[in-house]
Amino acid sequence: MIARRKTESFNLAFLDIMSCGLGAIILVFMLVKFNSGNASSVEKSRIQEEILEITEQEVSLKKLLLTTQGLNDERSGNIDALRLQIKKINDTLEKIKSINKSKQLELSSLEKKLKEIPVQGSNDFAQDKHVGEEEYLLGLKVEGSHIGFLLDSSASMTAEKLIQIIRLKSSPDSLKQKGAKWLRSKKVMRWLIARLPSSAKASVVAFNHKARFMGDSPWFSGNNSSEIEKVYSSIDKIVPTGATNLQKGLEKIKSLSPSITDLYIITDGLPTAGTSNYASLNPFSQCSSLLGKSSNISGDCRKQLFGQSVIDANLNPSVKVNVILLPLEGDPEAAPAFWEWTSYTGGLLISPAPSWP
Repeated sequence: MIARRKTESFNLAFLDIMSCGLGAIILVFMLVKFNSGNASSVEKSRIQEEILEITEQEVSLKKLLLTTQGLNDERSGNIDALRLQIKKINDTLEKIKSINKSKQLELSSLEKKLKEIPVQGSNDFAQDKHVGEEEYLLGLKVEGSHIGFLLDSSASMTAEKLIQIIRLKSSPDSLKQKGAKWLRSKKVMRWLIARLPSSAKASVVAFNHKARFMGDSPWFSGNNSSEIEKVYSSIDKIVPTGATNLQKGLEKIKSLSPSITDLYIITDGLPTAGTSNYASLNPFSQCSSLLGKSSNISGDCRKQLFGQSVIDANLNPSVKVNVILLPLEGDPEAAPAFWEWTSYTGGLLISPAPSWP
């Protein structure tokens, strides 16, 4: 009985102890649970902030990615366009290379053909060391069956400037013959004679205040070198002096029989003298020099004199007139007057460059 009571007391004590322990455990659990709730709330808040920050970064990165992709697309498009343009340029260069190659072959072929063509001037019978084949003047060709040459040998043919002409007028004949323009005039004459057709007949008349044939006879043959040398010799003896009487020269040429078919005139300006009775012609009433009352002649009077000289000479209308006009200071009306005359006859007016011939 005593033992039973002891056992019951032990059990009651154990239950008390267990009750106390359980209560302590429950209390601890409640405290832990309470603290755990507060920590979770803080942590959750922090995590949410981090998530929000990461989300914002993600949005920014996505925007940057889209922008970058747009730039890349644009650059890719530009690169493609540049590549296409480069391809077109390369294609064009290839075509140009092909064309150049073709042109080079064509040029080589032409050069070969040119080397095989005989020199045009080899047919000129009267060869002259003073003139070369490279000096052919474009458009001027010596042609016809009976060719007349008029060479102006007046004082103005010694030089271009009036002051130089005046000085040479009072100089010895040897200096007049060495005048730059006169030497050039003789070269022009040689140039023309050197290109005579071999079958042609020709006549050279030098004129100033009078006119005379050059050579031993009025006519010489284009294929007779001996006669041509005599013409050259006669020209070399001329002393350029006196007035310019174109009418005298034209009348001398017109006296030839048979008549000339083509006429070539080497001069530097309009005439200063004539042979008509100008006192009876109304347009010349003011031209005192032509009436023997003055030693000077105006530009207007020279132009009127030129027209009257051509009319009085009365050349055959079929004669083709060509004029080689050398430079002269103070005669601006010469070129238009000679051009009108040569154009009317179907001929040419040539005002050659200083380096010709």
